[in-house]
Order: sequence, then C-alpha cells, then structure tokens
Amino acid sequence: MSDERFELSRRNALIGLGTVGAASAGAGLGTSAYFSDEESFEDNTLEAGELDLFVDYWTSANTEAIDGGTTGSAQNDGGVSAQYVLNDVKPGDSGKLVFCPKIVDNPAWLWAGSTGFTQYENGLTEPEEDVDDTGGDPGAGNGELADNIQVTVAYCEPSDDLDGEPEDPGDFESFRELNNPEDYTLADLLLELQTGYLLDGLVEDDDEWVPTDDGAYPASPDSETQTGPCLCIDWNVPTAVGNVIQSDSVEFDIGFTAQQSRHNDDPDNPYVDATAAADYHNPSGHGNPTDGTLVANVSWSDDLVALRFEFQDDDDGVDFADTSDYPSTNLPVMIDADENGYTDFQLVWNTNSPNNVDPLASAPFAKREHDNNDGSPGAFVELPADWSAVKSGDSITWGIPRSELGGSFKLSTWGSTGGEGPVVEISTDSDNTPNFTESTEYVDVSES
Repeated sequence: MSDERFELSRRNALIGLGTVGAASAGAGLGTSAYFSDEESFEDNTLEAGELDLFVDYWTSANTEAIDGGTTGSAQNDGGVSAQYVLNDVKPGDSGKLVFCPKIVDNPAWLWAGSTGFTQYENGLTEPEEDVDDTGGDPGAGNGELADNIQVTVAYCEPSDDLDGEPEDPGDFESFRELNNPEDYTLADLLLELQTGYLLDGLVEDDDEWVPTDDGAYPASPDSETQTGPCLCIDWNVPTAVGNVIQSDSVEFDIGFTAQQSRHNDDPDNPYVDATAAADYHNPSGHGNPTDGTLVANVSWSDDLVALRFEFQDDDDGVDFADTSDYPSTNLPVMIDADENGYTDFQLVWNTNSPNNVDPLASAPFAKREHDNNDGSPGAFVELPADWSAVKSGDSITWGIPRSELGGSFKLSTWGSTGGEGPVVEISTDSDNTPNFTESTEYVDVSES
C-alpha cells in the first residue's frame, strides 16, 4: 500500500556538536492504495474525495546551540522545506519540535515513524579521550549524542492565551504526555519510531480532547484548519553529561504517514516489514487471569533491526507487562539468527531476576547466550554496547545491529507472569509448550 506521507529527511535532520555542515530536508507525497483521488465520475455526480496530508511544523533551540544551523517553521505538503540543523549542542542546551498534521478531507489512520538514525563520533577531542574510547572520524555508529539527549513527547495544542496564529514552539502547551519512561532519550524515541507509532484519534469537544468514534485521526476541511492534536517533542542535554558527547553528531528522520480509515478497520503499519501475534493463554489454577494479544513488529533500517513487542490488553484494568499487576512478569525472545535450527540467543526483559538479570548494568534487559550447535542456553550477559532496549507503557522494543540478524531470522516468545496470570507464546503452533533450544516452530521473519 502506498501512503500519503511527510518526512523530515534522515540525512539532513542533524544535531551536532562542534563544526557540522548544514543541510536541507526533502519530503515526498503519494496517495493511499485504499483511496484514489485521481478518478472521478462527474457526469453521474460521483466524484472521488481527497486524502491529502499536510504537516505544519515549528522548531526551536537556544541560540548558542543553533550556531549557524537552521530552525524554523513552515507547512510541508511535499516541498523541500523541513530543516532542523544544530551545530553546537552542549550540556544544558534544549529545544523543541512541534508537528501539526492535517488530513484533508477524510479521517485516516495516522502514524509517526522513522527509518532510523546514525550517530557519528567525528574524532575524539583530548577531554573526550579520557571518557570515550570508541573513536573514528566520522566514526558512524560510535557517537553517543542521541543516548544523552533526553526527550518528552506529548500531544499539544496552541496555548489558550495565544493572540493569533502560533509563531514558534513556545506558543504550544501539552495536554497529554505519551508513555515517556524515566530518562527517555532521543535514541529511545527513534528506536520506537522505527516500528511506527499510531497517533490517537482525538477531537476537541467543549475544550476537552475526546476519542473519535472509530479511533482514526480526524479530518480537516482544509489545509489551514487544525482538527486533531499536534505532537510536541521537547529535548534537553542534562548538564551532568560531560565530555563523552564532544564533537558527536546524530542524523535522523521523523515522518508521518496517513491511510484511509473508511472500509479499512485493520490497517497495515507502513513502518513494519514483518509481524506476528498470539493471544494470551490463562493456565488452569492461575489466580489472576486476563485476556489480550502480544503483537511482534519487526522493522529493518540500513543499520538496525527494531523488534517491538506490544501487549494489547483487554479493558479489565489488569495488564500483562505491568509489574504492579504481576511483579514477576517477564518476556524472553528466542532468536535463531542464522536459521540453522537452533537458538543463538535470547533477548530478555525481566524486572524480578535477582540471580541472573538484576545484577547486570543493562537490567531489566539482558542477552542470554546459547550454543549455536545445539541451542543449549548459557549465561545471562549485559546487552552489547551497540544494542539497545526500551520499555514504554505496554511495549518493549529492542534495537539489534543489522549485522547480527541480516535480512531474515526466526523468533519465538514465551511471555510469563510468573505463575500468577497468563502466558503467551509466539510460534508457528502457539501450543504453550515453548522450545528454548530448537527453532523448528519459530516464526520466520524477513525484510522482503
């Protein structure tokens, strides 16, 4: 399915320290495969409507951080206009990005997403050498800047006391924060966006934001009228970060994609390459049952494979991944990277593992080694430095270098609530008898 999209180009949305060249960003537009505005039947008074995505945006940063770079505001409907280039970011600096989508003239499913990001070391200054041994110039993949920029993501709207139209990000106020975990970073956000984020369908009613009837993002009558919420991203570099980010830079993209919602109750996520799912199973005798589905989404970028596992719970108020409901809830993901029939490693999320995961610096995340010859499990170890993981709300996302997984691999899960409630197994049979060693019943996932 082709999609109507706006994109802040990865190559050219750049935040850096020291001397980094400025750039501009491009964007492309298409039409939804579900909806075509190219056909009309005017003689019979039947005429195709529109699904046209516009995105107004505003960006800012403290003046010192810009240092010859580019911030600004505009409306993007396909032109080369989106720019955000900061040339001299230092501890204590901050900024903000605001995106206000408008979909003319039909409601639609609206995703925010990213095709990935790349961090650059850009050599090592003398102070940085004392705390950072990665090096490289430009040193793609070795920078640490995105890991040290903290972000807050929220739905927002123009301030109530605003006189006239918004002119900069300071004219907006947040009305609902999204699932921002503690110490949420730009790297975390971009990792999660690689598998896409479906924006909530909200509309303002008597000064209150309420859900739309079908959950889709509401339509605007024209490109100047804001009907749905805007998305605000506030960022800052804590003063405690220190020299590890000197001379580093990060390139990234943020995009928006809309799909027709009418006659499309189960839309395809445009940022996902492969998906698998399984319903929860409540074993007999477990005293705290609940129902739901675990959905696995996998997305490849040039450098990274993102694996996102979303626990879609029912509305009974008990959630699989909530440690206040299940103190021992956990999720191991078995991976057969070379597809030889045996597990190579596990990706582990476990908040209550005093002997295995808890002692690790990457806790509650860990990697468990397996013997590639027979799949037998070995030690729990910290996530490698170039691996990443984040939990936001009911979703857990891992970022694994593409070099580790290639363009295809096999996976399975065995989510457990520690004997209190449901279990969930993603596999080709999902018979709730997990196999941690042999991958014959794991799910095949691939980029193509």
